[in-house]
Formats: sequence, structure tokens, C-alpha cells
Amino acid sequence: MYLENSISYRKVISVVPTVWKRLIVTFLWVFILIFAYHAIAILFFHLIYENFPEISFVAFVLVVVLVWFAFFCIHVYISCIWHLSSVITVLEDSYGLRALLKSVELIKGNRRVAIQLFIVYLGLVTLISFVFHGYVLGLLIEDGAGSSLSLRLLLGTALVALFTFVTLYGMLAQTVFYFACKAFHNEQIDWVALSDHLAAYMGEYVQLKSAIQMESV
Repeated sequence: MYLENSISYRKVISVVPTVWKRLIVTFLWVFILIFAYHAIAILFFHLIYENFPEISFVAFVLVVVLVWFAFFCIHVYISCIWHLSSVITVLEDSYGLRALLKSVELIKGNRRVAIQLFIVYLGLVTLISFVFHGYVLGLLIEDGAGSSLSLRLLLGTALVALFTFVTLYGMLAQTVFYFACKAFHNEQIDWVALSDHLAAYMGEYVQLKSAIQMESV
């Protein structure tokens, strides 16, 4: 999109060794956040169980549902931040905590769109996983109940291809969303610097000579 050179599969694969370390650092920060709020949730339920041993079953279930919903919302928000920060990690010279903080700022004003994108992606992935485990691995139907091995292999191949397509489409959507957030905040982009930045991935990674993110207009 930003390079005059033609893109081939071999060139795309050659980019992976250049960016994977940066993406892993960003993922580790996301993992720390996810681990932290899961630990808080476990501690919260433990405190409820210890301090309110005589709480009614209905009240306990209500508390569990409310807390689960709250932490699900947190999980969705962190996932949105994670996906956007992954784009920032590749397209900008920031990664890890800096990329996460930038994504928090960029997503402001577009949280609803980010959540909608993630919910659609999560729903499609969940549906594909459900069908795969249910009908390909035979977890929902008994062995031999009208589904031959060849049919399962064919369905499994189709589901893997569909999952790959959904994943690639999700990455593309997040990249478009990144530029939409830039436009929403009236942030100009130095396209020459961005082109040089992406071109550097084809060889040895170099520091950006100029910031991709310029002053807001």
C-alpha cells in the first residue's frame, strides 16, 4: 500500500524476524494486565466467601454475575487496546508500554467502534471454534453418527481456512481503524517516513528519521 515494490509471500515472511520481538514485548505487557485483573477477581471472590459465609445462594450468584460482567468489559477494553497497540508496534517506533499508552489515547472517542469490531471478531472466532470442536473433533456428536472421517477432514480444512480469513480480515480492520483514529484526532501522518519505516522491514530495522505521528492540526 505504501511501497512501490511488489509484495510477495517471501518478503512478508522476511518481516517476521524483524518485528516479532517488538510484538512479544507488547504482548507481555498485555499479559501482565490480564493476569493482574484476573488475580484481583480471584481475590475479590475469596474475600466475599471469607467475609460473607452466610450469604444466600441467590445473592452470591447475583454478585458473581455482576462481577463477571464487569471483568468481561475490562477484558474487552484491554483486548481493544491490545489489538490497536499491535498496529502501533508495527507502524510506529513505539512498542510495549508506550504502544499501549498510545493506543489508549488514540481509542478515545472511538471506543464503541473498537468494541463492536472486537465483539464481531470474537463472535466469529467462537462460532468457528464451536463448530470445529463439536463436529470435527466429535465432542458434540457420537463417533460414527452420520459423519465420516473424510467429511470431518473436509469440514476441518474449510474451518481452518475460514479462521485464517477471519484473522487476516480482523488485522486489516484494526489497521484501518488505526488510521481512522488518527483522522478522528486530526493527526497528520508523515507518509514518506511511514513508507521508509515499512521499507526498512524488508531489510535491517532502522530507527525512524522522523516521527510518523506529527502535530495535531
